[in-house]
Amino acid sequence: MRGSIHGYVVRGDTRRPVAGATVAVLRGTGPAQGVCREPDAGPMTDSTGWFAFSALDEGEWFVRAIGPNNGRGEARLAVFDNAVTEVTIVLNGLQRWMATALGSGEQGKAPMTGSVRGRVLRADTHAPVADATVGVVRGAGPAPDIAPLTDALGRFALDGLPPGIWVLAATAPDGARGTAEFSIHADQETHIEIEVR
Repeated sequence: MRGSIHGYVVRGDTRRPVAGATVAVLRGTGPAQGVCREPDAGPMTDSTGWFAFSALDEGEWFVRAIGPNNGRGEARLAVFDNAVTEVTIVLNGLQRWMATALGSGEQGKAPMTGSVRGRVLRADTHAPVADATVGVVRGAGPAPDIAPLTDALGRFALDGLPPGIWVLAATAPDGARGTAEFSIHADQETHIEIEVR
């Protein structure tokens, strides 16, 4: 099995969706059959700013979006087998993107978010739980509108979470449930475990 990336491209100033943005996987840990690697050859976002890549090998991937007016944004994220990784790419105007890329100060930077990587485990045996549904109970801001499924090793990932306190719930295929509370920090990856009973 392979993983997928589903995401949205939004404007940095208004957070409105950007239609017609070019999105491309620029590099990753393995080959991705049928996935474009050049920005001018990638898929275009639809009217809601949505895009998707499928059949990605497990590992770390780098995604870049270029808007119709040359706004740019990028994200580095993890893909797991048999799971969907959700991401929101924030586009800045060309001058703001260049300022960020050249490190010329805070003014050009997009709002920072964090990520969570986790595993769902049985509380009694600590065995990984495959195909568990993971969802947000509450958080510090807007959350991805998706409930990822865990892979064969019980792993899942959520990206683009605003900093603050979050609570995730996991439900195993047999109905066992569990929750975990954790903190998200800007531009950092948080690792958690959710035990189901």
